[in-house]
Amino acid sequence: MTAANIQVSLISRLSDILKDMPLNLPYNDTSSFKIFRHKIPERLNKEYDYSKKDTHADVYPFCIVKIDTGEKKSNADMEKITFNIIIGVKNEGLEGEGYDDVMACIQAIWSNINENPVLDKKYLFEYPLTWVLDDGEVDTHPFYYGVIQLNFRTNSMMRIGGNIHEEFQK
Repeated sequence: MTAANIQVSLISRLSDILKDMPLNLPYNDTSSFKIFRHKIPERLNKEYDYSKKDTHADVYPFCIVKIDTGEKKSNADMEKITFNIIIGVKNEGLEGEGYDDVMACIQAIWSNINENPVLDKKYLFEYPLTWVLDDGEVDTHPFYYGVIQLNFRTNSMMRIGGNIHEEFQK
C-alpha cells in the first residue's frame, strides 16, 4: 500500500462527505466542492485559466489533498502517512461568513472520519487530528482558507529474509 493509494481513497471519501455540503453564501450558488490531488491544476490552456474573475466558479469551493509526510520506524512497523487537506471557499459576505464555511467543511470531515476511522477497509485513521484557519493577517476576502491534517496507518512492504547490507556488498 502506498501514500498514493490512500490519497485516492481519501479523495473518494471527501467527494462523498462534501457532495451536498451547504455553504453559507449570500447568494444561491450551489457549486459543489472540487477535489484536487496535490494542487490546483496548472493553467496550461483556456480550460484552466483562473486569472479571470469569472473562472472562480471553476475552482471554488475546493479541497486539495496533499501528501505531507510518511514514517516507518522499523521493518515490522506500520507506515504512518500524514495528509493535509487544504480547503478554499469564496464567500462575498462582509462579516466573515467564509470562515464559517471553512469550519463547517472541517467539521464535516472530522465527524465523518471520527464515525468511520477506517478508509477503504485498509487504512486506519490515527489521532491527533489537527486543523487551522488562515491567520487573517492578510485580507484575502472574499476567499477563505483552512487546513485539516489527517494521519493514517497502513501496512507497507517489508523486506523478508537475508541481510540487505551483505547483499549490497557482493
